[in-house]
Amino acid sequence: MSEVSSESLKLKDHLQTASALDDSDLRLRMATQAADMFAWEMDFALGQISWAGNAASVIGCSPDRLTNDPASGAFFVFPDDRDRINAEFETALLKGDEGYILDFRGNDPTGKRAHWRSHGRFIRDVSGKAIRALGVTQNVTQQKLIEIDLLASAERLTTAEQAAGALIYDYDLVTGQFWRGKGLTRLLGWLPEELAPGPDGWAALRHPADDERIKAMQQTDYIGPDNHYVLEYRVRHKRGHYVWMLDSGRVFRNAQGTIVRVAGASIDISARKSTEANSSMQANLIDLSFEPIVVWHPTRGIVDWNKGAEQLYGYLKAEALGRVSHELLHSVYPMTLPLLLQQLSETKTWTGEIHQRTKLGQKLIVESRQQLIEIDGDAFILETSHDISERREWETRQKMYNRELAHRVKNSFAVLQSILRATLKTSPNPEDFAEAFSGRLQSLVTAQDVLTSANWKFAELGELARKQLAALVEIDRIAITGPEVRLAAEHSVPVALIFNELATNAIKYGALSNAKGTIDLRWHVQKPDDGPRTLFITWREHGGPAVQTPTRRGFGSTLIEKSIPGSHVERQFNTSGLLFTIEFPVPEDAGPD
Repeated sequence: MSEVSSESLKLKDHLQTASALDDSDLRLRMATQAADMFAWEMDFALGQISWAGNAASVIGCSPDRLTNDPASGAFFVFPDDRDRINAEFETALLKGDEGYILDFRGNDPTGKRAHWRSHGRFIRDVSGKAIRALGVTQNVTQQKLIEIDLLASAERLTTAEQAAGALIYDYDLVTGQFWRGKGLTRLLGWLPEELAPGPDGWAALRHPADDERIKAMQQTDYIGPDNHYVLEYRVRHKRGHYVWMLDSGRVFRNAQGTIVRVAGASIDISARKSTEANSSMQANLIDLSFEPIVVWHPTRGIVDWNKGAEQLYGYLKAEALGRVSHELLHSVYPMTLPLLLQQLSETKTWTGEIHQRTKLGQKLIVESRQQLIEIDGDAFILETSHDISERREWETRQKMYNRELAHRVKNSFAVLQSILRATLKTSPNPEDFAEAFSGRLQSLVTAQDVLTSANWKFAELGELARKQLAALVEIDRIAITGPEVRLAAEHSVPVALIFNELATNAIKYGALSNAKGTIDLRWHVQKPDDGPRTLFITWREHGGPAVQTPTRRGFGSTLIEKSIPGSHVERQFNTSGLLFTIEFPVPEDAGPD
């Protein structure tokens, strides 16, 4: 009897346990059904998949569509996502991951597009080989839609922040949390974590010169009655320069009126500040310009009158403002005033000559440039003027310079032709002609370079000698000594040619034909009691081969002796080297005695 009772108790306990398990399974099924979730298990050895009983109802298909074939569940996966999730599943499997998450699109039981998420893990044997995969798949459409809405809101906020060139911020004074948008990095280069939390991090970036001004504003209740505020100040970019910011926002108060939250936006106004600074600078430049600048209105008269206008016309700004320009200056235009205004209205600009008078009655002829500008729908004329006498004086000087240049060019061509003819006549072959003519042409160019550097007023003898000889020989083999002497333009070219002939002969036959020879070039100016100031130039060669008196005279000798009218030339062919001297009169201001 006791055994029967014992068995009855065991059976009762078993039934109670089974009932509890059935209840637990029922609750699990109900919970998963309510959560749009179902479980599944895949056996890799058998190549089969098992589906939870509620899988078909969660997916929204008939139970017979879910077979043991692992591919049977692919029908409710969006075709474009199938290859991706298969690849992600295989990657997790091969990497040895224990768990994985797969997100994909599909359809819900109503046939509408749904979002699904599978959480799973692998069961592996002792060798690490996966033998089973367990998982649950849940319809996360509502969660995805919320995420998409949040992402869209964040994107709209970021887009608006970026489009406005702004940095959006929100400061909760109760919790101490300070949030800044992505504009912090876009506008200033800083990452949020690089700034100290709260307002202190932002204050540390502010330009020191703006601190006192902002403190003064805050002490005078800069927040308006509508709880809004506006500030302008500079903050430091991560690269080190400062950016002008327009900070505008609103404060929020609790029931007691205490500020508990601050939200707003900071906009980069550096371009505006730069424009304002440029406009201010331009206004100052216009006012301080020596060029007369007048702004006038066809009916309201003169509205601006700068320093240049004061200097040209003699009227102070206070005397000119409000006066009719053409009446004040007795302006006579080449056309009537109505025609001038009509042309300005059509073409926006006009340039021409105007006869005017100064405050003292002096007559002027000015070249006037006038431009129509529109400000707030009203038309003003910006007028700049030039005294025409200055331009005419310049034109006269320019004509004189052109005539002088033409004269110099003509003279240069005459000298060049003379050199060309003489060189051709005395050159035995083309090679000799090319060498001789090239050197003489270079002498002409050198002389003109030195003359040009002094506006063709003179050529300094030392500069001329060094430039001429440096083009031919190693200049350290020639000792050049002498005071500063200003050669007249008509003497500069002949002296350069003489230096060329002497150096060329020294290279071919004299002291510079070997490695040891040297040349001593020196000059001085002397004024005899009974004659003009005279320049003496001496060329002395040392260390060259024995010198013999030449048996024939070439063009070089003629050029040396005849190129400077009134000169006296001596050449001594000593065995120690050539001694050449030349003297000729020079102007009184040529140089020191």
